[in-house]
Amino acid sequence: MTFQKGNQMAKIYLTGRKKTAAHKEKIAATLKRKYESGALAIPSILYANAMKKKGTHLSTDTKRKIGERLKGKPKSEKHKLALRTARRRGIKEGRITSPCWWKGKKMPLIMRQHLSEAHKGCNQREKNGMWHGGVSFLPYGSEFNNTMRRRIREKYGNTCFLTRKESKSGRALAVHHVNYDKTDNREINLIPLQDSIHQKTNTNRDYWFALFCHLIRVEPEDQLEGKNVA
Repeated sequence: MTFQKGNQMAKIYLTGRKKTAAHKEKIAATLKRKYESGALAIPSILYANAMKKKGTHLSTDTKRKIGERLKGKPKSEKHKLALRTARRRGIKEGRITSPCWWKGKKMPLIMRQHLSEAHKGCNQREKNGMWHGGVSFLPYGSEFNNTMRRRIREKYGNTCFLTRKESKSGRALAVHHVNYDKTDNREINLIPLQDSIHQKTNTNRDYWFALFCHLIRVEPEDQLEGKNVA
């Protein structure tokens, strides 16, 4: 068996096998001796030094130097996957408290300007999911004033019609038109709501209209026709 063929056989035999600390030191010493004699190139001695340091904890200063050296360099897909996996594991184990990497940091001005330009006009009028043909611009009836709104709130004890709780923000409760007709200001068509709930009533209007009619105990058809129900 030639020397080259013997090395190949040894590599095949040792591939995947764990080496003892004494074996690693022996390999490192052999590589260093060959490097000093000129038989090995520089990468081999670097590998030998790396084998010595494998498994040891790096100091804070060393980590800082490594971070500065790697800053700005592109990461491979394998490296990105390893970082995501380590982050998920840290969040699961509780070592990373916040899953949001941007929390507590101020967004740069150039990024804010870029986001502003990218989202300009993307959520206006017909592109907004809460758009209903501009009905919010229609005027209220003349009788829908502060006196009427105060009377509706007092009718329900200054509490939200749905939650039976007072306003948390200290602001007066909003007065909502059940059938969404701003000119229909009958008392049976007006209810006080908390701001958070009043905002939700602008989406899925059919659901909220049916719910409020059921709670008021009035037929939806009569409410839409504007009949005075006792």
